[in-house]
Amino acid sequence: MTNPANLKNKTGQGLLETVLILPVAIAFICLLLFVSYRALLYFYVDHTLHEAMICTDANSRSHCSRNFEKKVSKIVLKKEQVRIELYSNGFSGRQLKGKISVIGWKYPISITKVMNFPLKGDR
Repeated sequence: MTNPANLKNKTGQGLLETVLILPVAIAFICLLLFVSYRALLYFYVDHTLHEAMICTDANSRSHCSRNFEKKVSKIVLKKEQVRIELYSNGFSGRQLKGKISVIGWKYPISITKVMNFPLKGDR
């Protein structure tokens, strides 16, 4: 049988363990949220850059850049800045390069893509 004196000595043990593990749990949850946000931002910006590059086939680059910035501004935090560059490569203008930089953290996100025109379905 359990001695009542032993039970009395262990009162408060659960509270003490909770107080010790709580900062670690909160830090882990914050890290998980931050990594999830950065992954979501990377894939969304990558997809939106692809859309902006396709947009340049029918519209001006400035129009497509504005649309891109409008879409991405909905997801980025206030302290982050997004820059997009769309430019032709070569003399024929048949190749388009797109570059995006998301700045605001120690490690910025930078994506570069190259797309050749005409697209397969346009031939």
